[in-house]
Amino acid sequence: ALAIYENLGNRQQQGRVLREIGNLQYKQEHYQTALDYMQKALILAYQTEDIVILPMTNNEIAKLYIQIGDDSKALNALYEALRLSKMEHDGDIREQSVTHQLLADSYVRQHRFDSAYVHLKAYYELREELLDKEKSERINELEIAYQSQQKELENTQLRDHNRTIYNQYLLLFTTSVVL
Repeated sequence: ALAIYENLGNRQQQGRVLREIGNLQYKQEHYQTALDYMQKALILAYQTEDIVILPMTNNEIAKLYIQIGDDSKALNALYEALRLSKMEHDGDIREQSVTHQLLADSYVRQHRFDSAYVHLKAYYELREELLDKEKSERINELEIAYQSQQKELENTQLRDHNRTIYNQYLLLFTTSVVL
């Protein structure tokens, strides 16, 4: 897939494929190789201004730096992810929450509990906001489905009523013609 996107000159998709290769390397615990792929993906994401992928890739790079043991670079990547996720239209709340959770975990490992608390609190606030948003969306979907069902029931009742009236008029007409 990478070669195809390279031939097509589609740098955004090249970056996304590199990111996926990096994720596969991460799962196989080849952290340095994964980091190399992620950094290449990050460069392409910046070049193509792929605002959706930038925060995610920075978070993934931070995870790799944590595995490698470079907390300083992990924190830099996390704060960049946080900055980028806030830039996205309306802010990417889900990615911000992931970043805050990673920041909290990182600070706990460094025994910087005051900073860990701040980010853990932000994480839970964002998760709550996400849940509220998802609940509202679900309630709206259910309300629309209910209203549609009610309209369909009303339409069915009106059709039945109209058939009854039609049959009554037909019977009345037939009776009047016979008489």
